[in-house]
Amino acid sequence: MNGLVGTAQLTSTLFSPVWTLSRQGEVLCTGRRSDLRHPHTVRFSDGRTWTIERRSFDLVQVVENNTVLASATRLDVRGAWEISSQTFAFELRPRSFLRHRWDLIVGGQPIATLRGGLLTFNRMAVDATLPVPLEGLWLAWTVAVHTWRAVGGPDDQ
Repeated sequence: MNGLVGTAQLTSTLFSPVWTLSRQGEVLCTGRRSDLRHPHTVRFSDGRTWTIERRSFDLVQVVENNTVLASATRLDVRGAWEISSQTFAFELRPRSFLRHRWDLIVGGQPIATLRGGLLTFNRMAVDATLPVPLEGLWLAWTVAVHTWRAVGGPDDQ
């Protein structure tokens, strides 16, 4: 898969560390959150596994077999991040913290929106008008929904 286009869902049951990315009823991959001392993992049905590793306060990376696939770098303290690899780059910008919405932006234009539930982060809808690479999407989810884990906040210490 080159990138996600259209509508997809990231879902988890209450208090579960396991998240599923699905589109039209098909499970694309499953992620597992961990604490700060351990990386998150993403598993695909073909056996591939990625880790999502916090490197510093300002840097989170997706790694496969010791190769960095993509990085998220904090741009400012208001929640903006640059998410990039050798083949793509976009910004993640919060649209509304109260409504749990973020935009993925390329060239000043949104190419996708992440929409969380009003009272929960256990569901997040993704609406993409252009292809969003899965490694970029998992980084966006990590730094948007679990910023305290990505930046080393008190919840995991």
